[in-house]
Amino acid sequence: MVMGVGTAAEFPRLIENANRSAGFAIRTSTDGYGPSDHSSFYKKKIPVLMLFTGAHADYHKPSDTWDKINAGGSRA
Repeated sequence: MVMGVGTAAEFPRLIENANRSAGFAIRTSTDGYGPSDHSSFYKKKIPVLMLFTGAHADYHKPSDTWDKINAGGSRA
């Protein structure tokens, strides 16, 4: 999932071009608000992109370490 695609005119084409050779099954959202750090930037009118592959038990907790990244979820 790529959120914030509608926060800058360039983003839809950027995402499309970046995915052309990768072939990910991408879902997008145009909204810049969401339950993560990017919302603070969007509130200040800064364009944002937020990539998300799903929640887990440690999401947004101190125990949410890099090894919890769903790498498989970022593949086509």
